[in-house]
Amino acid sequence: DPMAGASLINQPNGVVYFYPQRAPDGNIYIENAFGGDIARIVAPNLPAGQAEFEPVFTNFQALINSFGNYFHRYVHGESLFVEGATTVCAGSPQPYSLYGSQCLEGTVEWSVAGSGFTEVANGEILIDFPASGTVSITATMALACGVVSGTMEVEVAPDPGLDLGADFGLCNDGETSLLDAGPGFLTYTWSTGDDTQTLEVSAPGLYVVTAETAICAATDEVEVLTTEVIPIDLGPDIELCNGEIAVLDAGIGYNDYVWNDGTTGPFYTAYEAGMYIVSTSVPCPSSDTLVVMGCGEGIGLSIEELSEDQIRIFPNPNRGTFAVAWSEGLNLDHWFIYAASGQRVASGQITGVGEVAIDLDLAQGLYLVELEGAVGRFWKRVVIE
Repeated sequence: DPMAGASLINQPNGVVYFYPQRAPDGNIYIENAFGGDIARIVAPNLPAGQAEFEPVFTNFQALINSFGNYFHRYVHGESLFVEGATTVCAGSPQPYSLYGSQCLEGTVEWSVAGSGFTEVANGEILIDFPASGTVSITATMALACGVVSGTMEVEVAPDPGLDLGADFGLCNDGETSLLDAGPGFLTYTWSTGDDTQTLEVSAPGLYVVTAETAICAATDEVEVLTTEVIPIDLGPDIELCNGEIAVLDAGIGYNDYVWNDGTTGPFYTAYEAGMYIVSTSVPCPSSDTLVVMGCGEGIGLSIEELSEDQIRIFPNPNRGTFAVAWSEGLNLDHWFIYAASGQRVASGQITGVGEVAIDLDLAQGLYLVELEGAVGRFWKRVVIE
């Protein structure tokens, strides 16, 4: 019988079960078994006719779940109670606080084992759970009678790993793309109303999906961009002389301009001769290359004014095997091949006069051939198909 050992008292509106318990302050506190009322007997050592009984000393409705909770939280005040979710997902920040944090008289010190946190206010924190496992939260507060504390353990489920990828564009007429929220979820809800793991899209717009496991709910979005962009065009090759600089402009319409030295953005300032390449992938792939030739000291290269027939590459384009020929009077002794990234990929010594045969095993693309000798350094472009 769950009521065995309980006492009975009469009240005007019926019979009430209660459990009398003496608290450290000397009073007896009585928990109503079927409600949120707390009754109290004041001075219980007096004769029965003199003891004061208060059947509804206070009412806390659903806040009271045991006598111990009531006394320590509302009367004696020696315990702290941490409130917040006890089961969370990794990668999902959650708020935690002390009950009655707005009324605390002391400063709360927090300790979170296994995770970082940010203090929002006294008695309130935001915890970022980076990985699965068990996280222990401890709050302490120094009072005149000593240090009080409260703890909570939180079970952290693994991050479900929802990732739709980077924004992209549909670059060709009639093109579609398949968005995939990934396996392992119980439910999927797309902003289009679909409830499948994958979603085929054929129009620009923002697509959002929320996927749920038994514990976690994750949301991600991807934007399909409009693709009315002009291919990148850096213009014709140029020459820098006498300390000049050139500002290269890749135009507008793309989200992720990257130059061959890692610089980002549509503009690049060239101070010396070399090969400059810019590429993008969003909303559509595009790239262009510009060769800057130098004609003075300090520029980095010394390029003579040469007519088209003074240095020739044939065949061009080719499949990696070609010859470089030059006019008599150009004393050249070395050749070098550079990829579009600027990396030197091949080199050799020139032993003959007027011509050198080169055989390369390289990927398709644009390369620069550098010829070096006592009269200077010369550059020609070659395309390998």
